[in-house]
Amino acid sequence: MTQFTLTPEPAPVGLAQRIIRHIAYLEERWLRTKAVVYGFIGIASIAGIVAGALTVMTEFANSSFFQYLSLILTDGGALTTYWQTFALSLAESLPLVGIMVILVALTGFLWSGAGFVRVIRPAFARFTHAF
Repeated sequence: MTQFTLTPEPAPVGLAQRIIRHIAYLEERWLRTKAVVYGFIGIASIAGIVAGALTVMTEFANSSFFQYLSLILTDGGALTTYWQTFALSLAESLPLVGIMVILVALTGFLWSGAGFVRVIRPAFARFTHAF
């Protein structure tokens, strides 16, 4: 019976450096991809904020919210007597869908902004060592 022995081959010169450079390249590419995605989410969130604001303004104009609000501010005696009716009427005339759209879009904008800053900072970290 013959016995096989494996002799280790020496690694090519510079293999470790090429592997490290390739890993760094892949990490930078992943950071750039994440930055682009966060940027698109931020732009979409700004568009959502604008659309929500336009919706809220339109719904405020179509609802009787400002009429109820002016009635509350001008007639304080009626407010103390019928405060529950006024509060329910005021809450009913609020454009809740538009307000929710603005809040969700604002949350998305803040989240994407924080993610963008977190991703961009390491991309510029290699330039700080030169100074």
